[in-house]
Amino acid sequence: MLSRSPRADFDGVTHVRGALVTGEGVARAVRGVRTVVHLAGGPKGDDTAARSLAEAAVRAGVTHLVYVSVIGVDTMPLAWFRTLGRAEEAVTTSGVP
Repeated sequence: MLSRSPRADFDGVTHVRGALVTGEGVARAVRGVRTVVHLAGGPKGDDTAARSLAEAAVRAGVTHLVYVSVIGVDTMPLAWFRTLGRAEEAVTTSGVP
């Protein structure tokens, strides 16, 4: 699990300190992982974060990448929704199912 804050490992869960927007720790967090669920988000940088994660997932050979978005993101005229749309595009064009 990738987290900006250090956390203790538990019950088979390994925590990796890093940040999606900067890419720090992302490659290490997805190494050896088959399925990645992207649940991080916020009002800024979602497109950059999703692109960073998708690129690391491709390099690591991840077989499934799940991204939770918003229905109708492509129809809403708000900057945040445009950012989410670019995040969706980064995931769907990454080549990782």
